[in-house]
Parts: sequence; C-alpha cells; structure tokens
Amino acid sequence: MRFKVGPWEYRLRIKRGLVDADGVACDGLCDWADRSIWIDSSVQLRRRLFLLVHELRHAWQHDMGRPVDDEADANQVATFTIDVWRQIERNGGEAALMRLDEDGVVNFTAAAPRQSPSPPRSAQCPRCNGYLNHPLQTGPAEFDAEHQRLAAWRKGGCDFCGHDVVWREAVTTLGIPTGEILSPPVLGRLSLSGHGVEQLANLDV
Repeated sequence: MRFKVGPWEYRLRIKRGLVDADGVACDGLCDWADRSIWIDSSVQLRRRLFLLVHELRHAWQHDMGRPVDDEADANQVATFTIDVWRQIERNGGEAALMRLDEDGVVNFTAAAPRQSPSPPRSAQCPRCNGYLNHPLQTGPAEFDAEHQRLAAWRKGGCDFCGHDVVWREAVTTLGIPTGEILSPPVLGRLSLSGHGVEQLANLDV
C-alpha cells in the first residue's frame, strides 16, 4: 500500500518486533528517511487503521508543516482526513489493510474482521491479487441467460502490476453492480464507449 503526502509517497510496511530510533518497542512509526510507515504485525488487526492514520498525520506535519492557528489547523485536518480516507479506499479499504502480510501482499485467505465501513471490493487482479484502481468502468446492464439475472461487464486497472482486468458482475435493475461475480476476473481489454461495450478481447491470463 502506498500513500501520497504532497509530492512524496510513503509505503506502508508490516513488521514484527518494531522498535523506534531509541530501540524502544512500539506499535507504529513513521520513517522520514525512506518514506515508510511501519506497523507492528503483533497489534490487533482493528488497531491498524488507527496506527496508519496516526503515522500518516505525523508525515503530513513533517512534510507539509504545522498550522499557524486554529482555523488553519481545522482546514488542514479536514483536508488530511478526506485525502487519507480516499487513499485508503483506493488501496482496498480497511479490509485490505487488516489482511496485509509482512511481505506487503494482501492475503485474501486471511479471516479479517468484518466490522468495516469500507464497501466490499468486487474483484481483484488474477495476476498479483492487487486491488483495482477506482472508479471502475461498468458496461450496460444485460440479461445473463446462464445465470438468469441482469449482469454487466466491468473493467479496472490493477494498482500494483498495472494490468487491465475485466469480469462479469451481477447488477440491479438500475445497472448498479451488486458485487456478485458471475465470471472470474481475467487479464484483458474491455472497451467501454458511450452506453456500453464495444469490444472484448485478449482474455488470456
């Protein structure tokens, strides 16, 4: 997971036995030298979100400066909160954060707590299991005879490996995706133009 702070990019890393510069054990820290946010893997999963936002706030104050008065502080906090939450969502939301392994890979087999305000992600990259950049593209709603329901082709680009990913997903009568995958995500190109799908090709994984 990567987070932008102004023109700089910080990488989130998970590590067991985290210690600060003084050698004291800690749950999280922000390393200015290599632009990294560290969270100890031994902390409770639900505490990861708090630690991530806490350390990103340190990064903001270090790189962007501290507000000069209460009004400036309120403005910076509002900007920081909106920006960080949107970046968390682009990285897969709280559920992905709680499934992040020490090697930096989101482990989809892990049983992450389900108490999360993040909306469910409908598909991941079949090549690297990365989350897809939002907003995703959605084709027109069509009746899927095989599954006997409305469905649409969807497309997204993997944030990690950069490949395009397409899949078939159930939709409501208003064309809103439900998150129910009808065909597995595959690498490929789905050309969406105007109201629908023009071309579907190159679906080799």
